[in-house]
Amino acid sequence: MERWKPISYDNRYQVSNFGRFRKKNPKNGYRYLKPFRKHNLFLVKIKDKDMNCARLVANAFIKELSTSDRVHHKNGIEFDNHYQNLEVIS
Repeated sequence: MERWKPISYDNRYQVSNFGRFRKKNPKNGYRYLKPFRKHNLFLVKIKDKDMNCARLVANAFIKELSTSDRVHHKNGIEFDNHYQNLEVIS
């Protein structure tokens, strides 16, 4: 079952445990955000800032990350940001 949590950076944005992103639109519900690839990372634009998709999912569903924490994809597929595919390496 897909669960959604607000992104701590801005509560209008949400991240799901499946690695999807959306922004709350007051008039017509939610607008889903499309991640993009830049420098071998998958990013999503949150308030005009490019943010790492894997770090956002891990921060919401695994643990609050520090700046020194790294997020590793267990299956090696960089765009598979399902929370069960991610692990935090301190």
